[in-house]
Amino acid sequence: MADDLQQERTRLASRMREQLWRYYPQMLELADDLAADWFLDLWNQAPTPAKAVRLRATTIERFVKAHRLRRWQAPEVLRILKQKPLSVAPGVVEAATAHIRTLSVRIRLVNQQLKTAHRKLDELCAQLIPSDEDEPGQRYEQRDVGDSAIHARARKDHPRRAARRGLAASAPARLSRFAQPVRGGPGDPPQRQNLHRRAPLCLQ
Repeated sequence: MADDLQQERTRLASRMREQLWRYYPQMLELADDLAADWFLDLWNQAPTPAKAVRLRATTIERFVKAHRLRRWQAPEVLRILKQKPLSVAPGVVEAATAHIRTLSVRIRLVNQQLKTAHRKLDELCAQLIPSDEDEPGQRYEQRDVGDSAIHARARKDHPRRAARRGLAASAPARLSRFAQPVRGGPGDPPQRQNLHRRAPLCLQ
């Protein structure tokens, strides 16, 4: 919802920029974010170049202090607003101001809804923080114990170790050297004795 509102806010600001370009381009020098509430309030103070000429310095000074505009000083704002206006066809100023008046209402509503959405997001994020955050030692100690158990289990269940255990389980039982039968014969005791007696002769 917050993403949708932000996109709608951007679209409305672009439309407002187009209307100001038609008759009031000097006002675009005062802000990059044309959807800001203070910019809409300033446009209400001087919606046309003709009304900007009649603005007083005290009015702009109060406006700058009320909105805490650190970027601009009152004399600079007056100088920009009182620049030579564009020469436009009859009815352009009235049409553009009527359009901007409609846009400003919609922008203020989106700004309010966007603030509500961000506040709700902050509340949801705050709920995700565990209640025992004030006792990090105990929580970290429990986590370390759990991690060590998990690592031990992972080492035990490693694929290579599991394969080795499987091969060992499936392999036939190995006999000792003395218990293994002699190859090449039926393996009865008389034959084993005869073969053992011949072994020293073969070594000679």
